[in-house]
Amino acid sequence: MIYKLFIFFLPFISIGFFYNFLRGWSVNLSLYFLLFLLPLVLLKLFNKKFSFILRKKDSKIYFIVFLIFFLMIFSTVIMNIFFIFIDNEIDIRILNIMKIFFNVGIMIGIFIITFLYNNSISKALITLKYILYSSIFLIIYGYLQMLVMFRIPIFFDLYTYIHPIIDSGWAGEFREFNYLEWYFRINLTTPEASEASHVLTVLIIPFLLASLILKKSLIFKSFMVEKILFYLTLPILLMIFSTSGYFVIIIQIIAAFLLYKFYLSHSVNLLKLSLLLLFLIICVYFYLVYMNDLVNDPLFFLLKFLDMSNGSTNSRFTLTLTSLLVGFQYFLLGTGYGDKFVLMKDNLPSSAYSNAEILNSISEYDLPALNYWTDVFSSYGIFYLILYFLLQFIINYKLYIKSKYSEIAKYFFIAHTLYFIGTFLQGFNSMSNYFIYVWFLLFFFLVISLQRYQKHE
Repeated sequence: MIYKLFIFFLPFISIGFFYNFLRGWSVNLSLYFLLFLLPLVLLKLFNKKFSFILRKKDSKIYFIVFLIFFLMIFSTVIMNIFFIFIDNEIDIRILNIMKIFFNVGIMIGIFIITFLYNNSISKALITLKYILYSSIFLIIYGYLQMLVMFRIPIFFDLYTYIHPIIDSGWAGEFREFNYLEWYFRINLTTPEASEASHVLTVLIIPFLLASLILKKSLIFKSFMVEKILFYLTLPILLMIFSTSGYFVIIIQIIAAFLLYKFYLSHSVNLLKLSLLLLFLIICVYFYLVYMNDLVNDPLFFLLKFLDMSNGSTNSRFTLTLTSLLVGFQYFLLGTGYGDKFVLMKDNLPSSAYSNAEILNSISEYDLPALNYWTDVFSSYGIFYLILYFLLQFIINYKLYIKSKYSEIAKYFFIAHTLYFIGTFLQGFNSMSNYFIYVWFLLFFFLVISLQRYQKHE
């Protein structure tokens, strides 16, 4: 039961309990179930109540995972020792090393839980079931937020009661204002709108689209459940008003079309789906912009990335280039955990000092990269990225080979392909290092890619 709750609450990433101890990880509601579950699992392992088989050929794949963990620790230890001779800040260096051991410890905990609870197809389907149950809650909550935006009093009262419980903002923020009313954007159970689009396009939509493509549900009696959930998700994505969310869902739908064509070899239903999507988007857009006189224009957010005068766009572009510059300076091992923030401040272009958002970050917070790929590149070096993408390629290839004779493997191959598209593209707009569901999905697809599938299963 605890594991099921751990899965169900994966999208809840705006909590913040025990921030002083758990830091960035504290935003994850699932973390607290993980910390409760780990001792129980280790005790069962000690008493041999958990049985699993680790095949020799699979151990080579798992070795890549632990090599990634090792690189994070190794680069942090080596580079912090190196920086001691430059600034003599011994206390800070020791703290950075302690933090990376803590972070990697959490990741290893996620890996252990994922491995033990998904080391068979039947167990993996239980996980999938609770991911879909969680998506149902997210959609219901998304429409509640939508009704609040439409100024319906009874729903506003309900939302006012619920949202403080599950929305504390970013780690350590503990905000008291109502994000929805302040920014007029749906943020679901996340700190802000862009992270809501990340949850939908990475954790939820890949599984829904996989069912639509194969016209098959692995959980429900009919794939119509996933079909309805997918259609209901689109208006929520529209009202999140996230530039990255718009682009990612468009690319995912195009990829889904190609996979549909590849597996089913016809396009009649594909045309119907395209027309329906277009109709839904036009109707919702018309209502939002013209009928209800809302302040946010979806076209503005769709094209915002082209406007460098926009504060948000300028910040992301500047900080991405700055972290990339730091990465090139330390491209083998990176800077290790902690020092990238200081080095980014030293490498900011002069134009950045006219940006109010960046100046605020410099004065009050560590300077973030706002880009997952340049963040890990500058922190842990080029070998981290090589190993990460190698691992994703191996997962996808193994699922593809098995999809030739297994329907279940075919489903997970499609889901992983769409998940990786979402993860890769959202990585240019999101700092997802501390989101448990990001690490969980990587390990989940890894574990199920190594399962034995029966023919025509």
